[in-house]
Amino acid sequence: MREDNITQKLIEYKKNDTDKSFMDQNALNAILGEKCLWISPKFNMMATCSPETIYELLKTENSIQSIANFYEIPESEMQSAWKAPAILHVTSETKAWKNMNAAQIDEWLEYSLPDDSLKVAKNYCVSLKNDIEKQQNDFYIKVYEQISNLQQQLNQTYSLLVNTRHRTLYGACAWVFNKIFRHNKK
Repeated sequence: MREDNITQKLIEYKKNDTDKSFMDQNALNAILGEKCLWISPKFNMMATCSPETIYELLKTENSIQSIANFYEIPESEMQSAWKAPAILHVTSETKAWKNMNAAQIDEWLEYSLPDDSLKVAKNYCVSLKNDIEKQQNDFYIKVYEQISNLQQQLNQTYSLLVNTRHRTLYGACAWVFNKIFRHNKK
């Protein structure tokens, strides 16, 4: 890496990379290209990738075989990697140490420390609380907008009644309006 100045090349590539979805992976793939040694996928099994997900990505009839062919391994080894990965790469935004809905949460909790599990539960509760507060705020905003619209309509109606030539009708409506909406006791 030092001889080929790989570190600097990776940094420069990433500075100009417009695709921010794979922070280091894009740069490594672009700079190293074919100069890498492929190891078994069981050492980098992605938590969010199942045979079904891979099938959707590749749209091939036998996606497991396609991946096995890429790694130049038998299909049985690929299936074994999915069933029992040696290293599980958490590639999604929903991390097991932050959210109880994360992929492979059961496996993570099995190997995490009790304190870690408590942190996950706490983070999950905070996340739920934030979601509920946002929903409440959205609801209050909608109710406020509806009340404001109703108040504007009532004010327009009141203004129309004040300016009408039918004073008898105006008097009756003004009395009702004041009694109901302005709480005048007269």
